Amino acid sequence: SPAPSNEDPTEKGMRLLQEAITLQSRDTDSLASARRAVALYREGLALLPNLATRQPAIAAEVYGNMGIALRAVDEVDEAIQAQERAVQLAPEEARHRMNLAATKYVRGDMAGAAESAAAALRLNPMNAKALNIWLAVEPIRNASDPRIATLEAHAAAGDRMDLDERTLTHFDLFRVFDKLKDYDKAWGHLELGNRLAREEMEQRAQPGELPPPGYDRLQRTLLVRSFPAEVLQALADAADAARAAGQSLGAARDVLVLGNESAPIFVVGAYRSGSTLVESILSSHSKVHGAGENTAFSPLVARASEHVGGFPGGLLEAARKDPLLLQRVGAEYVEEMLRHPAQRKSGKPRWVDKNLGNARMAGAIVLALPNARIVHTLRSPVATAFSMLSQHFTQGSPAGRHFTTSQEDLAEHYREHTALMRHWEAVLPPGRMLTVRYEDLVRDQEAASRRLVAFAGLEWEDGCLQFHKAERSVSTASMSQVRRPMYNSSVEGWRRYEGRLGPLMEGLRGLDEAPWATEQWPPAEGA
Repeated sequence: SPAPSNEDPTEKGMRLLQEAITLQSRDTDSLASARRAVALYREGLALLPNLATRQPAIAAEVYGNMGIALRAVDEVDEAIQAQERAVQLAPEEARHRMNLAATKYVRGDMAGAAESAAAALRLNPMNAKALNIWLAVEPIRNASDPRIATLEAHAAAGDRMDLDERTLTHFDLFRVFDKLKDYDKAWGHLELGNRLAREEMEQRAQPGELPPPGYDRLQRTLLVRSFPAEVLQALADAADAARAAGQSLGAARDVLVLGNESAPIFVVGAYRSGSTLVESILSSHSKVHGAGENTAFSPLVARASEHVGGFPGGLLEAARKDPLLLQRVGAEYVEEMLRHPAQRKSGKPRWVDKNLGNARMAGAIVLALPNARIVHTLRSPVATAFSMLSQHFTQGSPAGRHFTTSQEDLAEHYREHTALMRHWEAVLPPGRMLTVRYEDLVRDQEAASRRLVAFAGLEWEDGCLQFHKAERSVSTASMSQVRRPMYNSSVEGWRRYEGRLGPLMEGLRGLDEAPWATEQWPPAEGA
């Protein structure tokens, strides 16, 4: 119910803060909810200038939670300030130090992350998340490291630890024993970690949230049928004809979708296929900002589809009647991305959108944004799938990562993803998509990087070879990899467990055989 117009400022401030906390606890994976929570925190705190003095415990919770929301919307520097305030107000609360460690890690402050994580563990030796961050920054390299005993104590705690922390512990133990070459023990922890991860997701999921069997195939079939080459061509031609007849989005918006000054670069691919590496190379360029995964295209397409019968069928039918409809969505997307505080702070005119879910949107992207480019990241199927199997994904909804906990589900998902990308390669206009292999980047970093930068329509800069030195926030599972130079140790890591990967390897058989025409740049004549 709406608040009364004469509401006391203190009461209003407390109400707004409670709304923010409730919103965060109810919808932990929504970018829109995180943005709304940040706005509520800011408004509420502005009405309560003495909160930290009068109620320090409540203020600590508010600043701690606000920091989490700020990190989610890529306001990392402000997030660190909020979480440092929480630590000042509640210095004996390990949770605030752990959250500060996580945000410093995202920011690239590895020394600060390790210090805050270790401090959290001193306050609470059973804080598995703090230990996970510390291990990511300073990995265990020998069997005498005392943190192994702490991990094993966490694993032995059973139901005394939350399910998500127990899950995290077993994935950490997998990495430790893999590093120590005790592969039998490592595999046991990986199996248990995935079993617990699946259980945790099934407990968290809302009724009907988890995809039914065959969902990936149904989605791929729907997209393939909705976006044949002739539909893409007809809709593009209709937009051109509408412009020739004098229709326009307005001069400023026309420049956004047709000009090159702010042309978006979309990176799509399977999880763990090298997408963060590609984003890091491009965002090391003086004209490109790394916007990460919490981006606007898919939400804007969903909103545009809401009242016309859904995506893709309803939106495409509406676009037949209104030829510039999708370009209006494209202009809204560019405007929203340019408004983002991190984009403005970067001072760069272009950005990389690394929302991997945009693989479903490739057809809509080329229609909405004739100036956009799509980079498809690719890696050996078994290496990619095993990397997913061995990674505990904590971001995103259970529906989007449930498949990563099973060899059979992983193989099915990857096959359908590959089939969809093969479709896009066949039907997208020439020169709109480039396929970049992770193995090519490892084998010849400069040649692959130059091809990538040229495809994006950028002049070469040597800084693109020094991506690991760039100061930017990274919040994906690959964040530790992009803080160091190119390496090849993970290319064949799956072979240590080859004898245990039968279902995965059988499900992926034959996928790596056909070449990808879009690996060439410039495109081959007639491609």
